[in-house]
Amino acid sequence: LGTRTYFLKGGPCASVLATYGLCDMSSSQQYEDLLGELFAAGVLDTQFAQLQLLEDDSNPDFVEEMVELYFTDTKTKLDRLGELVNETPANMTELDSTFHQLKGSSASIGANAMAVSCANCREQFQNNNPELAKVAYQKVLESFNELNMRLKDLMKLKRQANQ
Repeated sequence: LGTRTYFLKGGPCASVLATYGLCDMSSSQQYEDLLGELFAAGVLDTQFAQLQLLEDDSNPDFVEEMVELYFTDTKTKLDRLGELVNETPANMTELDSTFHQLKGSSASIGANAMAVSCANCREQFQNNNPELAKVAYQKVLESFNELNMRLKDLMKLKRQANQ
């Protein structure tokens, strides 16, 4: 992509229209605009930019590989959390540990919104608010689904831009 710009303001064709090629923009520009949107919306933070800096000619797919590993690991953790959230009584030790791990792995790839959702849900369980915790868990799932969709779009644009 040449010089990388991480904090671009999304233009009128950014997001869904650009992602699906409905605007007259290069894939590279669409990638940069979507990335800028994800930063501006707080979905991603500067840790994601740091990951991008680790990519070079010897490892051009580093970010995509990290994202794929994250999603595989996170899906497994979310499935287990779905079971734990509905147990009575809840296994607080495993819940706490799993949310802590998920928050940490989310933060490590720059998935800010996901990390915040995990922290909020974990806090509800720690405060012994099971009903609020279940609502917060739904927010974690929503954050994950949005992140999954948006990062898949971003990685697709990156591949197109690099062709």
